[in-house]
Amino acid sequence: MKKLNRKGFTLIELLAVIVILALILTLAVPAVLNIISDSNKDTAKIAAESYLNSVRMCISAEAENPTTCANNDTIKKYYDGTIENGTSVTIDGEGKITNLVFVHKKTGYTVSVTSDSGGSITNEDIDAATPVKTTEETTEETTEE
Repeated sequence: MKKLNRKGFTLIELLAVIVILALILTLAVPAVLNIISDSNKDTAKIAAESYLNSVRMCISAEAENPTTCANNDTIKKYYDGTIENGTSVTIDGEGKITNLVFVHKKTGYTVSVTSDSGGSITNEDIDAATPVKTTEETTEETTEE
């Protein structure tokens, strides 16, 4: 009797490998997505802290009239990053920040600070949000239609 020379994998072996890979993916994908989300949140927080520090520098420099620092054009002298549409700051007459909203378009997060305690921004200050569309994007969408 001839011995069969079988090469390759059986269907059961292939299915077993596919099931094992599927189980690994179901565990790995959520973990990777959480890492990406945390990274985006940290990026938005760091950018917002930089913006907040720039506002603080502006208030110190414009001590005679600190409310001028509520204007993003004035803050641009002190802030190197991009100021997106929707980013705003409210400053009272004494030079205290009463409200700050920082939009970080690349990550899709909005950072809100309701009062400046002088400290750093915490994760509780960050809200998930849809990125605000810039004027250029709105123009591109209307021309495509």
